[in-house]
Amino acid sequence: METKPRTVRLFMQLLVTAVCLSAVLLGVAILSFITMGGFVTGILVLGCGVFALMGVHYVTWGWFLSSSLREEYEAEERENS
Repeated sequence: METKPRTVRLFMQLLVTAVCLSAVLLGVAILSFITMGGFVTGILVLGCGVFALMGVHYVTWGWFLSSSLREEYEAEERENS
């Protein structure tokens, strides 16, 4: 029962980290767009956006959901045995 709050706390820390990293990448992309302009910067902004989306997707669905499903599966296995 004590692992759940710890898991949620860790999830929130990872989510904050992903959001901060996304903000930094977006800032770099905007700064490079202002300074360089052109096609290369558009590709860079698009790449940063995709990378940020992948990071948030991994944190929410990959890590957090898999640990939650693992806990449910283990509880179900204990009930069945």
